[in-house]
Amino acid sequence: MNHFNFRLQNVALSAVLLIAAMAHFLYPELFLPAMPPYIPWHQEIILWTGVLEILFAFGLLYRRITNITSKLLALYFVAILPAHFHVSMHKIGRAHV
Repeated sequence: MNHFNFRLQNVALSAVLLIAAMAHFLYPELFLPAMPPYIPWHQEIILWTGVLEILFAFGLLYRRITNITSKLLALYFVAILPAHFHVSMHKIGRAHV
């Protein structure tokens, strides 16, 4: 992959992550319906996922740590799957997440 595509993809994903992180802090109530009842500390997890998304966004922009950031981001996306399954299985509206 050439340098321009690498930068463009990383900047685009970083922007998405920063927008999502801002939503976690500004509108945490939107994410509450997505939280499965068997997972504790809903509010805290929502805020900490916002923090992680900010860290990942900046990590993708620094070539030195892009490799480890990408691996951790893949693990993060797997870790948030239960919330996405919960939304899908319980037909929670798109307006909530």
